[in-house]
Amino acid sequence: MGTKLIPLHPNLYKVAAETRRDAGAASWSADLCPPEKAFDKLSFRSDFGEQYQYMLIDGITEISHGHRDGASILRFTDNDRLFLTEGHYIQTSPREHNTLLVSHDGQQWSPPPLVSLEHHADLERTGMAQVLTSAYNGADWRRSIVWLKEGFFVVVDDVEAREAGEFDLECNWRSLGRAALGEGGLFTVDQTGEGFAIQDAGGSGAVIQEQWDGQSANYYASYPYSPDGLVKVLRQHRSLTMQPGERMAFCNLLHTYQGSEPTLRAERVTDRAMLVSGPQGRWLVGVGEVDLPGIIATDAAMWMVGSDGLVAYADATRLSVGGAVQALAGPSGEVMLPGSGAALNGVKAAPAGTVAASVDDEPELEPLWQLELDAEARPLSNTVSIGVSSDIAPLPASTWDASYKINLRTIAQQWGAIVLWDEDQAPTITLDLGRTRDISKVGLRTMWTNNSGKGIRYRLAKAVFTASAGPGGPYTEVAAFEETGDHPIPSHPEYIQETPGLSARYIRVTATPQAGACLFLEGIRVWGLADATGEHDPRYRAFGTSVISALAAADIDGQAGDELLLGTEGGGLALVREGTEVWRVETGARVNCIAVGNITGDERPEILAGTDSQQLQCYDTDGKLVWKKEFPFFWNRDGNVVWVEVADLDGDGDNEVAMAAENWHYYALDGEGNELWKFNVPHSPVEGAVGDVNGDGKLEIVASDEYYSGRVLEADGKQLFPIRITQPYMTAALAPDLDGDGKCEAVIGGQDMQAHVYGGDGKVLFDANVGSVVTDLQALPAGTGHRLIVASDGMARNLSCYDATGTALWRLTLPGAPRQIAVCGDTIAAGCNDGALRLFDPGGAARGILRLSAPVDVVISARTAGGEPIAVCASGNLLSVVAAGAR
Repeated sequence: MGTKLIPLHPNLYKVAAETRRDAGAASWSADLCPPEKAFDKLSFRSDFGEQYQYMLIDGITEISHGHRDGASILRFTDNDRLFLTEGHYIQTSPREHNTLLVSHDGQQWSPPPLVSLEHHADLERTGMAQVLTSAYNGADWRRSIVWLKEGFFVVVDDVEAREAGEFDLECNWRSLGRAALGEGGLFTVDQTGEGFAIQDAGGSGAVIQEQWDGQSANYYASYPYSPDGLVKVLRQHRSLTMQPGERMAFCNLLHTYQGSEPTLRAERVTDRAMLVSGPQGRWLVGVGEVDLPGIIATDAAMWMVGSDGLVAYADATRLSVGGAVQALAGPSGEVMLPGSGAALNGVKAAPAGTVAASVDDEPELEPLWQLELDAEARPLSNTVSIGVSSDIAPLPASTWDASYKINLRTIAQQWGAIVLWDEDQAPTITLDLGRTRDISKVGLRTMWTNNSGKGIRYRLAKAVFTASAGPGGPYTEVAAFEETGDHPIPSHPEYIQETPGLSARYIRVTATPQAGACLFLEGIRVWGLADATGEHDPRYRAFGTSVISALAAADIDGQAGDELLLGTEGGGLALVREGTEVWRVETGARVNCIAVGNITGDERPEILAGTDSQQLQCYDTDGKLVWKKEFPFFWNRDGNVVWVEVADLDGDGDNEVAMAAENWHYYALDGEGNELWKFNVPHSPVEGAVGDVNGDGKLEIVASDEYYSGRVLEADGKQLFPIRITQPYMTAALAPDLDGDGKCEAVIGGQDMQAHVYGGDGKVLFDANVGSVVTDLQALPAGTGHRLIVASDGMARNLSCYDATGTALWRLTLPGAPRQIAVCGDTIAAGCNDGALRLFDPGGAARGILRLSAPVDVVISARTAGGEPIAVCASGNLLSVVAAGAR
């Protein structure tokens, strides 16, 4: 055991070295990482077993179906805990790894394909390694790791400019558990009594960003030591201008501990050296040549001096400790020098580096009105992260229609599911809520009916709810229902029980049919309050804090001005007029998207709500349900509706419904909800946009998805042309007329840090590299055309404006990254993850800021009765409206 590497197979080296992912590859050549320096994996491990420290480093960035994760820390475990982890398999972006991101002059391309091992020493008490990523967006990045075995790690990420320019550097760490950010950037996570800490001795700016990893389910929901299954990403950041040869380093101390407080502390000594102090001693740890008189002088690549006399070094030709020159037995080694500990008494901590805090100097905005939604119990069991299992599998298909395939997950997601069991089967269904939750009530919905053609009776005799904090129990009974008579045929009995004081992660329902009967269950529900956001710390960017999940604005009543429609995480759909809720209906599951338009040909518009119950629901202007359509489970993905729009696709004067569901399909429906066509895409859709891309007088759909390959679909559902990005996961779609020629362009943004703009002939017009993951796209009117506004999640240059040729007109650095943007007249409204709504004019000048207590998740534009533009945003449980005109 120790610090070991797996060499890279020659065939893999050849494939990786020849891969050219994007424009950034032009500056890299294979001689920067010759075969003898390439490696596949590098590990730090004292022994096998989950109780021992284990860190794994990747040496390959480019390979078929691979991640852009060269030199990243794939995993770190200790004390039977997972403390550092990479992303979901389809999340290949460098941002989803424990790595360094380099943006040069506002652009970030994929890292080079291979990483070279520059230095490596596996010693008795220590292990050391340095890996080099060359020609990475105008810089060389060296990651040096010094390990005191079963003690701590010091990780130094040293960036040296190869080219002059402005560099935005971000060091990412992905952990799990209850996270906090303390003084001096001390990051801690608690995993049920086992702690992990990262301390940056360099004084970088830092935030924590919560992230949900997964597709159909939460990737980490089953990890027992994470209370919420969310990844806590520590994002350390520096922005600076460098000339060739100039350097900057992140210096981080990583260690685990038991109890509530970290046991080690780091103090900066030089830009690449720190003093680590704790109950067991002190250690001076550094990287590269150093001359600290009376303490240490060496040209070692990495080195350590301990208060117990331990001196370790890697690839040194000279070494002096405490003023005494040492004779080296080899380039790397360990020696015990009992007097060397005294030399540490002369170590003086250097002033910690500081990063100026971002300050907003925009005028403070006063809301026109705000609406605070009441705290109310919401269904906890119908989210996509829920785990659902049964000890007895349900029937594979409906007994009425064999083409209807039964999906067990719908029993938690819907209140009208079709889940059937055979005669006399009494299944126990288990719901895993992902973490322990406070539960206010539980419920079961069944159907009493007959399938006369097959002589089948569906009757429930009794149902028992039990609950537990852990999967192995003990399970405690919390509700029981028993039938003593019969119900009308058909009917839908519901059994609901309040459960005050109940906290549990696992809910089990054992349902027993009447003797000789079968079981028809339509839903299991668990209700509870949404998590309180608590006191707002702008450095902690929480995930999913908004009660409001979707917004839309439209003239519903035929009077001047727009009404607002809001959908909630708990499944509510409400009409709001000037701060007053007019009506509310319950859709049964989270509302993902809302669209408004006349699809029935009458004088009033309809309201369409796409939900996590695998349904698109259509309501009239009074909130009455007109129709609903369910979309099937396909390729391990539910038919949850993620995007909907009303438009006259075929140009015949009547509107159709364009929509997309997670089940790998885009659809077009008529005004009664009948399917006109569907189109299968290779992964779940993310977002669509509608516009006349090819100038044929009909509307096309710009269709994004979670993979590399988007497309433009014609009005009849046939593919017009494909759109490709350089790595998986598209994030936004838009169809604006940028150049004013009467035809729309097709724009897709993605995790490849670019907005890709295509013309109607399927050719690329330009690619705008914004330096970080695109979060939203909007079009700002400019003359006869539009400007492209791109929001991104970077900590620098995260709001950008481009003209129709792809020229960047301006780039702004907002203190909080914009999650969603809207164009309100000539004003750009940005809802940011630091809890602010920011307004800007067409030139990028600030028009105002509204400070809120939680991240702003949703932003739309609307009009007042007088026709003035307004910006509407959702933050926590608060709906806010501000004037958005010129000031």
